[in-house]
Amino acid sequence: MVRVKRTPRAGAVVIEHVQGTDVILANGHRLTSFGGCDYLGLAKDDEVHAAAHAGLDFLGASASASRTTTGTMDAHVALEATLAEYFGTESAIHVPSGWLAGQALARALAPECDAVLIDDLAHPALADAAVLTGLPILRYEHFDAAAARRIAANNRVLVLTDGVDVALGTTAPLRRLAALVEKNRGHLIVDDAHAAGVLGKLGRGTIEATRAAGPRVHLVGSLSKAFGGQGGFIVGTAELIVLVRERATVIAGATPLTPSAAAAAECALRMAADDLPRQLLRANAARMRAHLVRLGVAVPQRGAPWFAVGAGRPARDLAAAAKLLQRRGFLVPHIRYFGFPAGGYLKIAVTALHAAAQIDALAAALDG
Repeated sequence: MVRVKRTPRAGAVVIEHVQGTDVILANGHRLTSFGGCDYLGLAKDDEVHAAAHAGLDFLGASASASRTTTGTMDAHVALEATLAEYFGTESAIHVPSGWLAGQALARALAPECDAVLIDDLAHPALADAAVLTGLPILRYEHFDAAAARRIAANNRVLVLTDGVDVALGTTAPLRRLAALVEKNRGHLIVDDAHAAGVLGKLGRGTIEATRAAGPRVHLVGSLSKAFGGQGGFIVGTAELIVLVRERATVIAGATPLTPSAAAAAECALRMAADDLPRQLLRANAARMRAHLVRLGVAVPQRGAPWFAVGAGRPARDLAAAAKLLQRRGFLVPHIRYFGFPAGGYLKIAVTALHAAAQIDALAAALDG
C-alpha cells in the first residue's frame, strides 16, 4: 500500500489517536484534551463502537442510494424511532449532517411564512437556511427578543436561532420568541446542536430547559456533539416530519447516513437517556466554572459545559496561550469563529469523562 504524505494546513492540530480524555498528536505529543464537543463521552464508548461495527458488518459501508429509492436501512428506521422516543415526539427524521437539519426544516416551513427573522449571530448553517427559503430576510440583535418582536411587526415570521450561544454558552430567550411566533402565526426553529443531550432534566435541550415548548416551536440538532456520532436530526409531530419528507430536497436527493453511523448514533441516544453521564458532566462543568470565576474569567453562572477564555484579546496572544497550554500537557483550542471578534477565544470544553484532578490541573496551568 502506498502511504500518502499528510500535509496539514499551517497551525493545524492533527490527532492520530484518542484514548479517553487524552489525545496523541501527529508529532507524538500526548495531551489531555479540553477541546471538541463529545460532552457525554459517548464517541469513545465501547458499546457505541460495537454498534458501529455491527452496522458496517450487516449493512455495508454506505446506504448507496437516497431515501426515496433503496437507501433506507434498518439502522435508519431504528435511529429515527429512538430519536422520537428520546425527545418525546411523535416522529423524527435524520439528515446527513447537523448543518443540513435547519435547512431541511426551513424549506419545509417556508411556504407558511412571509419572512425569515434570524438572530444576527446565528450559526452559519442557519444563515444558509434563511437564504434557501427564498423569503425576505430580517435580522435582530443577538438573543434580543424585544428587538425580534419589533422587527417582526405583524409578519408571519420564521424565526431562526441557536438554542445556546456557541461561544459563551448563554441561552436564547426561547419563551419570548415562542410567544412571538404564536401571536404572529409563524414558526420558531431552534438549532440545539450543542445543547441536545446536555441541557434540560431529560437532556432534551434548551426548549425543555426553558419550558418553551409549543406547536410552533421546532427542534433540530446534531448527532455529532453530545451523542457522539454523526449526522443531524429533526423531531416533531408526524405531520411536521411528513412536510419535511415532501418539501426538503435533501431528503429526496441525498444519500443518508452510513449504516454504521446510524447504528452508532442510535446506540448513543439510548445510552444518553441515562442521566448519570449528565450528572457527571454537570459536576465537572461546575468545578471548571468555579475555577474560572476564581481566576477572574466572566462565565455564565450555569448552563453549557464549555467556556470562552480571553475573548477580545489579540489573536497572537491567544495563539501563544494555546501553545503554552500544549507545552504544559493540555489541548485547549484557539477558536476564531464566525461573528466573533477577530482575535477569537480559547474554548475550554469539559466532558463527563474528565477527572476532577484533570480539571484542577488545567486551572493551575491557566493560573500559572
